[in-house]
Amino acid sequence: MTTTERWIIIIVGAWLIISPWILGFSDEVFVKWSSVLCGIILVVMNVWVLSAEIGTLKK
Repeated sequence: MTTTERWIIIIVGAWLIISPWILGFSDEVFVKWSSVLCGIILVVMNVWVLSAEIGTLKK
């Protein structure tokens, strides 16, 4: 994956985190937490990989 693709996935993950409140389904507990947890996983995993890639590029 390219760096651009990773940034796009991070943006999608951030959207998943905030979408329950933006789209108005925050009252649905299971759906809300599914969206938030999936978003967190996407963001954390891709930030981790990006930081590892940047770290290897600097060496």
